[in-house]
Amino acid sequence: MATIQEIAQRAGTSVATVSHVINRTRFVSEDLRKRVERAMEELGYHPQDSRKIIVGFLLRNYRCSFAEDLIDALHCCSHIKAREELSYQAVRSGNIEVVSILVKTELTMQELKTYQKRYGLDYIILDYTVRMAPNRHHETVEAPIIFLNHDPKIYPKCYHINFDYRSAMVAALRHMVSLGHRNILVITPRENPYTNRLVLETCKLFYKQNNMVFPDENLVEIETYLFRTLALENLEHVLGALQSRGITGIITTEMMATMHVVDYLRHRGLNMPQDVSLLAIGDIFLTKYLFFNRTRIDMRILEVVQDIVSIVQGDGRQRFYSISPEFITGDSTKALVFDQFDRPGASQLSLELSEAEIQKVRAGDYKVCVSTFMESTPVSHSQLEGLRDGLNTLGIHMVHKTDAHGNYEIQNLQLQGFAAAKPDAVICIPNLDENDVSPFKKHLPRRTKVLFSSCVPDQFTANLYDCCIAGNMVESGKQASWLLGKYMTANGLTHAAYLCYGGNSQPARHRDRSAISILEEEFPLITLDRVVYYTEETQAYTMVSDLLRELPQIEAMYISQSRMAEAVLGVLSLLGRTDIKVVTQGVSKEVIDQLDDHSNVIGVVVPNSYEIGRLLAYACAHYFLGMEPSPFVAVDPVAFTPQNLSGAWLSVMKNKLT
Repeated sequence: MATIQEIAQRAGTSVATVSHVINRTRFVSEDLRKRVERAMEELGYHPQDSRKIIVGFLLRNYRCSFAEDLIDALHCCSHIKAREELSYQAVRSGNIEVVSILVKTELTMQELKTYQKRYGLDYIILDYTVRMAPNRHHETVEAPIIFLNHDPKIYPKCYHINFDYRSAMVAALRHMVSLGHRNILVITPRENPYTNRLVLETCKLFYKQNNMVFPDENLVEIETYLFRTLALENLEHVLGALQSRGITGIITTEMMATMHVVDYLRHRGLNMPQDVSLLAIGDIFLTKYLFFNRTRIDMRILEVVQDIVSIVQGDGRQRFYSISPEFITGDSTKALVFDQFDRPGASQLSLELSEAEIQKVRAGDYKVCVSTFMESTPVSHSQLEGLRDGLNTLGIHMVHKTDAHGNYEIQNLQLQGFAAAKPDAVICIPNLDENDVSPFKKHLPRRTKVLFSSCVPDQFTANLYDCCIAGNMVESGKQASWLLGKYMTANGLTHAAYLCYGGNSQPARHRDRSAISILEEEFPLITLDRVVYYTEETQAYTMVSDLLRELPQIEAMYISQSRMAEAVLGVLSLLGRTDIKVVTQGVSKEVIDQLDDHSNVIGVVVPNSYEIGRLLAYACAHYFLGMEPSPFVAVDPVAFTPQNLSGAWLSVMKNKLT
């Protein structure tokens, strides 16, 4: 067999260069490497495959951290679930030896050289918790350095494996905002100023693009490597005023930070997501047992290991590796809703009363008047049924009920007539003419409570009414996308279009944004080819025909309103595209009649109108008891499918579907 000296002579290089190519102990340019490898091949030289490559993993602390899992994965621990595939495919047994070394936060180049010599390191991995002190440019270390989550501009000639924090933060913020969260706290580890800068820049840009402002104080750096008592004390300064500041969601950018936050929330008796939503970026194996079903963006440890192995066992030509985020939805985040005055909606559970409170209301002899705009509609009829049942349970008297039969002038006159009854509350189903609020200003006693179902007229200000109970629009969008995505996945469909209402309706925007986000996050195999915005049903033919002419591959549609769905279904029939499946929102007898396994319509999400009516009575009771309910209460919708159609219709509409 040829000697190293003979190879060096044939390749025209030094013996040291040949040694570095054979042992992979130092970066060698591509040109030199190819010359050495060609000389080895010509001389029939085959290096020993049994030599172990010693990799030093330098970190500050591996207690319950990402680094601990990474070390385990590099050591090929087959008992760790989900890493067995990597153990047998990527890392050959005995080929790589990993030495984990605990070091201080900042290292000089001389200290790095000392570690290399002491442990005989062929490669050095610097965890994000360890930084390099500024050094003279001529100072180098012989072993190639692999930086994890460091700024690649500082050491461009070294290897870098970075988690894509920009994409991760965009995905996290988009998820939270689509669920209605706006005042979001971002908690990061103090150890890595580089990624923290990326996180802050991304937050500010995302908020700006969504016409919001991200306050600097909403990004908080914490010390993650603290014992529990100190960690709880540290977080008390950060999260002690959580609810008083109106924080509804938390994003943590590292799993040790996540574990401290979860521990603190439990210590304070706060629940996820009832009290606050939590989304965790990063992943460590221990958290799968402590809080398994959390919403998170995975760090993809296996991909990190594969990149390390590629550097150590490969030719080293690629210098920068980026780990793309993987979004995983859990139950630690929930949807919020807001009224038109930007006030968050309360849960329907907030209006429930104890038996003692119900008896107190029954003894009060309270009176209400009820105005319906068109009682014959399924929604109004169902709400009125729920209202009657709620009033009967609470012993509240309905002293006057009117039906305007769809005429706003009649409704105004009827409302003026309520003044003589001197009611304790007036309930409007569904709402007054949006251009005239005078009956409330002129005729009703000041003490009379005014409550709306479904929506509040645009001309009203926050002080002109007391409470509105409506459907949870964000949850409606979420459920509709779930129906569509599940059906498409089960039937091998991959192309969808979303037809969204583009008018001046903030609840509708929240609903449709939630629907779009759920499809993109939960169903990555489905392509959302187009989002089309409309304002009138008359646009249906032109909109749908143009869409299908340009994108004939469309197989399913989300339609955000039932009236537009009626029009679109007619257009699809005319165009001969009854193969396109549709999910829509709202109550329409014409659309419901088509909800069948063999038709276009596969799902309809409707407001629980009966429950809205029942809770209107309970909201009145809260006022009568001197309890101030939220001015806006959101009621979860009901999803209609071919399988549950008859039962769901009966439970919501309180009559049989004919």
